[in-house]
Amino acid sequence: MTTDSCNRSRSRGWRMGWLAVAIFLLAGLVLAGFWLLPRALPLPTTTPSPTRPPITLVPTFTAVPPASPTPAVLHPTITGMDAQVDDGAGTITFRLEAQVPANRQVTEAILWYDTEVGQRLRRIAGPLPSPSSLAYKLDAAQEGLTRALTTSAELDYWWLVRDTAGEAVRAGGTAILGPKLQAQVTAAVEPPPIDFTWAVSDTQHFQFHYAPGTAAERDLPQIGALAEAAFQRTRSVLKADFDGQMKVFLVPRVFWQGAATYGDKVQLISYLDRNYADIETWSYFTHEGTHALGQDLIQPKEEGGPDGVLVEGMAVWASDGHYGQEPIDAWAAVAAASDSYIPLPKLRAGPFYDFQHEVSYI
Repeated sequence: MTTDSCNRSRSRGWRMGWLAVAIFLLAGLVLAGFWLLPRALPLPTTTPSPTRPPITLVPTFTAVPPASPTPAVLHPTITGMDAQVDDGAGTITFRLEAQVPANRQVTEAILWYDTEVGQRLRRIAGPLPSPSSLAYKLDAAQEGLTRALTTSAELDYWWLVRDTAGEAVRAGGTAILGPKLQAQVTAAVEPPPIDFTWAVSDTQHFQFHYAPGTAAERDLPQIGALAEAAFQRTRSVLKADFDGQMKVFLVPRVFWQGAATYGDKVQLISYLDRNYADIETWSYFTHEGTHALGQDLIQPKEEGGPDGVLVEGMAVWASDGHYGQEPIDAWAAVAAASDSYIPLPKLRAGPFYDFQHEVSYI
């Protein structure tokens, strides 16, 4: 029993020894394979990298694109203008800022304002540098406020700037007079009456008043036919009935944009050979005719509040545009998406006629 146990112990020891030897030999073969494998495979051809200078670390930053250059001034430009009213001191300061192209100077600046003195023009002679800042203070106590229109609290004015190339630019504005300045306004002496009589010509719905010897007298047959055609179209659009005659004064100079409508369906239309406003005569008759016929529906308020929006809006709608046929919906969409858009509550609150003209009308 003892001898058999010893024999089994020696047999297990030999087996363990041979197993250890086998593991040792297998490990050696694996290591030898790893050592021989890279030498048995072809090595890739490489091009040695050129010697590079040492890298210097610098602080990182975000590149900022250069600002867009200021557009060059190509023509005389009025960049700023206002009228500061000091009602207590009785003064109005008209201020101007203007630029001309880089290779030019301001040769003169002219200020006009609607008083007897202001209509004689204030001239500031050059040469003046660009940009130029100019100002003129009107002292009502010294020069007075003599005006043809004494009931208005508004004083119109404009500046004109001319450069050394002969180019000019003009822009105007309105100063609102306070109660003390309004009290100093005096009426201008009425000029002597002019010996003048309007000539009169009639069509079915119009009575035309015109100055003899003018373009209106020469073209009366065409003007009458144009006015009657515009009237028929407008009456059809508004579904309005009118069997009387409307007075139209055809004047040989441009007022405002060339036309206006007053009470009792009276209209003023500019008619002269040189079309300064670049508006067709038929468009005047259509737009102002809408105002005239629309007086039976709605009357505008003097300050151009909500009724002003409706009156002008109706004329633009009925005539398919503002003094000309226009894609109203498309232009309105562009205006609504722009920074110039005027919300309807603000437009209705007014004063309507003080807003930007084309945007407010469309």
